[in-house]
Amino acid sequence: MKSFRNVFLLLFAALLFAAITPVLAQDAQVGGRISDPSGAVIPGASIVITNTATGAKRAAASNGEGYYAVPALQPGRYHLTANKPGFKPINRDNVVVQVGDKLTVDFAMQIGTSTDSVTVTSDLPLLRTEDAQQGLVIDNRRILELPQYNRNALSFAAMAPNVNGQSSQGGYAQDFRINGGRTNQTEYFLDGQPVTTGYLHNVPPSVPSKEAVAEFKVMTNGLSAEFGRLSGGAVTLVTKSGTNEFHGSGYEFFKNDKLNANDWNSNRLGQPKGVFHDNVFGFTVGGPIWIPKVYNGRNKTFFFLNYEGDRHKEGSNSGQGSVPTDLERAGDFSQSLIDNGHQVQIYDPATGRIVNGQVVRDPFPGMKIPTNRFDSLAKIYTGYYPAPNQAPLANTSNVNNFVYSRSTPSSNNNWTGRLDQNWSSSQITHFSVSQFSWSQITPRAFSVMEAVGLNTVDSYTASIAHDWMVSPSTLITFRGGVVRDKSFSDSAVDVKDSGWNLPANVINLLGGVDNGRVPSISNMGGLAGLGGGSMDDTRDTAYNGSIAVQKMWGKHTLKAGYEHRRYYTNETMGGNFEMSTEWSVTSMSPSTQAN
Repeated sequence: MKSFRNVFLLLFAALLFAAITPVLAQDAQVGGRISDPSGAVIPGASIVITNTATGAKRAAASNGEGYYAVPALQPGRYHLTANKPGFKPINRDNVVVQVGDKLTVDFAMQIGTSTDSVTVTSDLPLLRTEDAQQGLVIDNRRILELPQYNRNALSFAAMAPNVNGQSSQGGYAQDFRINGGRTNQTEYFLDGQPVTTGYLHNVPPSVPSKEAVAEFKVMTNGLSAEFGRLSGGAVTLVTKSGTNEFHGSGYEFFKNDKLNANDWNSNRLGQPKGVFHDNVFGFTVGGPIWIPKVYNGRNKTFFFLNYEGDRHKEGSNSGQGSVPTDLERAGDFSQSLIDNGHQVQIYDPATGRIVNGQVVRDPFPGMKIPTNRFDSLAKIYTGYYPAPNQAPLANTSNVNNFVYSRSTPSSNNNWTGRLDQNWSSSQITHFSVSQFSWSQITPRAFSVMEAVGLNTVDSYTASIAHDWMVSPSTLITFRGGVVRDKSFSDSAVDVKDSGWNLPANVINLLGGVDNGRVPSISNMGGLAGLGGGSMDDTRDTAYNGSIAVQKMWGKHTLKAGYEHRRYYTNETMGGNFEMSTEWSVTSMSPSTQAN
C-alpha cells in the first residue's frame, strides 16, 4: 500500500510539472534579497507591498537565505516596507510594476529601532536578470495618446521589435508575425486567459476598447515553459481596474462628410459626394463599491466599467455597373461591341456540326437571337435589370452604363467590466467580462434581384481568477474562463421564385422556394450579376480552466500547473446554386479556337 501511494505521488508530480500553464502570464512579481550592513542575509524579515491606488496589501517574508517574493501582482504603482526586530524599517516608494514584470527590489537594512525608518529612492535596475524573456510593454499613455485609426489597442503591438506584417493582430487570415512565426501562431491573453479560438486561432472581437486597456506586453523571445501553443510570441493584455477614488470620463470622436471635399470620381461623373458619418462615443467609470450605510469597499472591493459605441455610415454616389442595352434585352446584338470596339459575333449553338474534325457553328443572322429561342429563366432575369442611365465607355456598348448610389450603415457596441475583491492579504479574486456586438446592413443599389442582407457578430469573453498565498513562499492560482464568438451572415433577393419551374435538384440546393435564395448568374460578359442569396452561421466556443502552484525554495522559484482547454466550432450554411458564362462560349467561332 505504501509503495502504491509513492507511485501515485510520483505520477501526480510528473503530471503537475509536465503541464505548465499560462495562468501567470499577465501577473507581475516583485522579489529580492534582505541583508544587514555587513551583507549577511536576514531571514524572517517581513515585507508588505501596498498598491497605492487601491490600498490593497500583500505580505511576504524572507526565507532562510534572505530571499522573498511577492507574485501575482496587478500592474500599478506600489509602496514596499521591510521590517525586522532590531533593524530600522525601510521603505521603498513609487515602485512601478508593469504587466509580466519580474522586478528585483533588494533591501539593505540598518541596525536601529522600529521608531526610526529609512526611505530609499534610488532607481530600480533596468535589466531583467531573472530570466531571458524579452519584449515591450505598451503602457496606457501610449495606448490613449498615440493616433490609431480604428481605435484597436492591439495595433500598437507593431511597435515591438521583431514584429512585422500588414495586420494589426494575429489570426488565420491575418498578416501579423513575431520572429517570423506563422501569423496564426501568436497567442493572446486577456487578464490571464488565453482568448484565441479554435483551430483558426483567431482573436475574438470582444477585445476591450482602448479606454478599458491598462496596458499590454508583446513577448518576443525567451518565453518560459508556461507559454505553449505558439511558435512566434505572445501578447498579454490587462484591463483597467477601479481604485479607492471614483474616476470617470466621457468622450466622442467623429468624422463627417461635412468636413470632406468631394472625391475625384464623383466629380468626374458630376455626382455629389457620398455620405460619410463615423461617431465613436463612450464612457468609463470606476472606483470602490460603496453602498451608503451598507457596504464600504475602500481597500477591498473595486469595479471598472467601460462602454464604447460606434455608429458608421459610408456610401458613394459614383458606383458604376454594366447593364444590358434595350437592343440586347430584345436579343439584338448587332450594335454590341467587345474587345475595344470589335463587333460581337453570336453563334447559334443549335447549328453545331463536325467539319474536317472540328466543331463549327453558324452565327445568328444579323446578330439577332429570335425571341422564341429565349430561355424562360433568362427572360425572368433580364426583366430585373434597370435601364442604362448614362453613356457607356468608349468603344463599348454597355460597360459602366449605369451609375448608382449606395450607403452602408453599421454599428457596434463594446462593454467591458471588471471586479476586484481583496479578501485579505493572502486571498484575492479578479473577475472581468467583455462583450462586443456588430451589425451591418447592405442595401440594394439597382435591383430587387440583387442579393444583399445583414451581417452580425456577437462575442463574449469572461475570466475569473483567485490567488491564494498559502504561505509567504507558496502561491496557488485558480483560473477559469470562456470565449464565445458568433457570426451570422444572411443575404437574400426580394423576389418570389415559386412560379419559375426550377428543377427539383436546384430547389433542393437552394433549400426551398420563396426563401430569398435563387440561382446566381454572374460573369456575363462584364454585366452585373443577378440572383444569389446565402446564409452562414458560425459559432466558436472555448473553455479554459487551470490551477498553478508557485513555490520559492531558497534562491529558486518553481512553477507548475495543469490547464484544460476545450474548443467547439459549429457552422451552418445555406445552399446556393451558381451559374456563369464567358464571351468565348457564344461569341467566338469554335473552329478559330481549335486552330
